[in-house]
Amino acid sequence: MQTDGDNPAKMHDYIPIYINGELCHLFARDSEAIPKVHRHHLTQNESHEQQYQHRLSNQAE
Repeated sequence: MQTDGDNPAKMHDYIPIYINGELCHLFARDSEAIPKVHRHHLTQNESHEQQYQHRLSNQAE
């Protein structure tokens, strides 16, 4: 990783990075691209925990 001169990171430091998943591709071992999966628009803003709690409350009814 190369940064500007104002960054205090040194060699072998752990540094956080952000990778935009919309711009990335995932490949299998055989070099085949794995198709992207898109969440349903009604659940896009819910966390996995919120979705789980929602399912539990629906089952209880």
